[in-house]
Amino acid sequence: MFTKLNIWQAFHKIWINPESEDLTTFWTCYGVYKYKVMLFELINRPAIFQCYINDLFLDYLNQFMTVFIDDILVYSENELEHKEHIIKVLNRLRKAGLQANIRKYKFYITQTKYLGFIVGVNRIEINPAKIVIIKDWEPPSTVKRVQLFLGFCNFY
Repeated sequence: MFTKLNIWQAFHKIWINPESEDLTTFWTCYGVYKYKVMLFELINRPAIFQCYINDLFLDYLNQFMTVFIDDILVYSENELEHKEHIIKVLNRLRKAGLQANIRKYKFYITQTKYLGFIVGVNRIEINPAKIVIIKDWEPPSTVKRVQLFLGFCNFY
């Protein structure tokens, strides 16, 4: 049994260290301002948020849930256990002042798409929609196309 949740607008709820506020100073015609919460333009914003979420759910991770940035997957063996797990996760979100996006949740499902995979009761497989470009890739048929392909591979 699975439940998939998505955290709603949470990046702006992480406070900036007061010692670092001076680094966020900007000036407008109305005065000088400093950010108090995390900016959307920060390069390491996803990593900071992932650390925040990992700390928030540390005792639940890999026990009955997994989380990547703002995507939460709760898993359980049976419906009764699953209900308890969902309540724990939602209570933890509420205490942290975070909300689940009502448009993106799925409760009590046996199969779901999660992070490019299709997760089911007895299996995990790659989502075919994510690899269709590789499956449909035409093999090189001329020397020039082989050279372009090898050059592309060396680029990465």
